[in-house]
Amino acid sequence: MPDSNTNILVVDDSPANLQLLVKLLQLEGYKVRPARSGAAAFTLLRDVRPDLILLDINMPEMDGYEVCRRLKQDERLRDIPVIFLSALHDTFDKVKAFQAGGVDYITKPFQMEEMRMRMETHLRLARMKAELEAAEARLRESEEQHEMLTHLVAHDMRTPLFGIMGMAELVSDDPLVRQNAEIRENVGNIQDSARILVNLISDMLDIYKEECGGDLVHPVPVAVDDLVADAIKMLGGIAKRRPFVRQLLPEPVQVRCDRGLTVRVLVNLLGNAFRFTREGTTVTLTVAADADWVKVSVMDEGVGIAPEDRARLFQKFGQLEAKEKGVRYSTGLGLAFCRMVVEAQGGSIGVESAPGQGSLFWFTLPRNR
Repeated sequence: MPDSNTNILVVDDSPANLQLLVKLLQLEGYKVRPARSGAAAFTLLRDVRPDLILLDINMPEMDGYEVCRRLKQDERLRDIPVIFLSALHDTFDKVKAFQAGGVDYITKPFQMEEMRMRMETHLRLARMKAELEAAEARLRESEEQHEMLTHLVAHDMRTPLFGIMGMAELVSDDPLVRQNAEIRENVGNIQDSARILVNLISDMLDIYKEECGGDLVHPVPVAVDDLVADAIKMLGGIAKRRPFVRQLLPEPVQVRCDRGLTVRVLVNLLGNAFRFTREGTTVTLTVAADADWVKVSVMDEGVGIAPEDRARLFQKFGQLEAKEKGVRYSTGLGLAFCRMVVEAQGGSIGVESAPGQGSLFWFTLPRNR
């Protein structure tokens, strides 16, 4: 049996047809509202939103096609399923009905059992659509709340981290610390860890800003050598613990980029290379250029990346498997941040790798002419 709360609007200019339809539908258990014209239907629709509309085609002043087209232009009414009722059997009329926005077409004379089945099908589809849209809205709201909370927590975390970095800097200047190699190394580890956390938090905040439509990059002419120097300085002791080769161009070259964000791209790529490469192997940074582009590459001699994993590298929190260790690890936000920054500046980013053969990450930026 139909839900007794289901409201049906029936629009037909024939009093006899209208009376018959209303009686039959009421016997089936529906709540029915009749209208003898399109204008009368829109008057009812000001106060009532039915679950389904049965609509005659041949009516004076405003035919069923026009009524349906106007319904679909109204944001409040457009999702109401419309079933056309007509004595017209021509295929052209049926196509025109669907083009106007109808979901079904029943020819007169009709069988009540067939009509009821078709009505229930479209009512069920409409309910499922509404439930899906409501679920999507709840999910979006939940994601927005989660993103906002993450943003607030990340923002608040930076203050104590800067405090840790400042205190570590003061401790590192103490004469007793400078004279003790072990303590000096431990203080350096504290500084390096704090730098990594600050960079991670900054990546998170910038991704949040970009996803919210904020103005992320502010390109200016910058020498590539200066970008590399800034990145190595930010990495601190991390860059000193592994063999590191820089293959820069003999003559200075400039790119147009946001200096701070691009330095953090380099910090991410170099930091990953130092972290995932094998003990005793070399990390190599190479700069190449042509007339229009500058390409920066970071190559390591680590475990490499399987082809099926490379597509996920630049996604947020992509999960990869370290083949030699048989464990999975997250790429976090770092590479997603790199892709976002490089592409926002008109460049491209990618990786070349194979299991057991290391990885070469590269990005391009427009050359400043």
